[in-house]
This record gives sequence, C-alpha cells and structure tokens, in this order.
Amino acid sequence: MIDPAGDEDRILQEANKKGLKIKYIINTHAHVDHILGNKRMQDLTNATVVIHEKEAYALLTNPADAGHVWSESLSSCGQDRKGRDV
Repeated sequence: MIDPAGDEDRILQEANKKGLKIKYIINTHAHVDHILGNKRMQDLTNATVVIHEKEAYALLTNPADAGHVWSESLSSCGQDRKGRDV
C-alpha cells in the first residue's frame, strides 16, 4: 500500500474485503501527511516500510513524531536504524 496517511482502518478494511495481504508500506516521501500511520499499519500487518534512500533519514531521526516507524524493516530503504548504508 502507498502512503497510509492516517487512514489505516479504511485501507485494512478494503484489503480484507478483497482478500489482499499488505506486504509493503511504500512512502512516496517523508511528509507527515504521507507517513502518518506507518507504525500502526506495520504493527497490524507486519509489512515492510520502504521509502527512497534520500528520505529515509526522516523515518530514522525524530522519535517524538508519532508518524515515524522504528523497525529493522527500514533496512529495505538502504540504511539500517543508525543511518548506516547496508
């Protein structure tokens, strides 16, 4: 799915209705109106979060922002949780 944007319940309802499993949460960019809901969606689906490597810093650097995801799955962005290339 692309950019949860805080609409996780509706997205999950539609996916379930159609028998779809969400495997990836793709963020087009790191603005809060796109990444809001990443953590909850990941908790509910165990999906991998992906974002362009130039935007990955935003998911890794501001823990006070509720839209950020703290997960090892961010290595799919090309960096690990400490911002090192993988």
